[in-house]
Formats: sequence, structure tokens, C-alpha cells
Amino acid sequence: MLGWRPDSHVKSVGQYLSQGTAALVTGLRMLHHDLAGAGRQADKATGLVRHVEHRYREAMTELLGPSDLRTVIAAQDLYQRHVRVADYIVAVADRLWYAVLRGA
Repeated sequence: MLGWRPDSHVKSVGQYLSQGTAALVTGLRMLHHDLAGAGRQADKATGLVRHVEHRYREAMTELLGPSDLRTVIAAQDLYQRHVRVADYIVAVADRLWYAVLRGA
């Protein structure tokens, strides 16, 4: 519908976001019995999603080639949404660390 198909960047970013989210869930589950482990999971989540911005820059560089402006705009919008999700994961990881430090 948008004239654009997901590419290898979207697949890679999706994997980072999924793994980062899984690390958060694991960390949240550990809060009651392993504070240090919860903190490590928060760090893991942050580390994973930091790759998203790198992939965003790579993808945007490759988008400079196509001449169809609608395709470029659609892809850019979707890539930017991925970066925002990564930012949200980092924000939750920060809150997880807050809970770890508060529980210590």
C-alpha cells in the first residue's frame, strides 16, 4: 500500500527490539529475587536497542538512491518509529534500574 517493502534493516531492527523487550521482561521478573540480575537485564536491553539507531542511519543512507519520493517518505517514517520504540525501551530500562537501586 505504501509502495515499500520491509528490507533487511527492518528485520534486523525488529530482532533488536524483540530481544531488548525480552531482556526487560526478564529483568522485571527478577526484581523480587535478584536485583543485580535485573540490573544486568536492563543494561542488556539498552545495549541491544542502541543498535537500532545505527541501523537507522544505514537504512537512511541507502534510501538516498530511490527516486520515488513516496517510497522514501514511507520508509523514513517507519524507520523513525523503530527508533522511537528503541527510545521507549531505554526509558523502561532506566526505570528498571531505578527500581533496582531503590530496592538495594
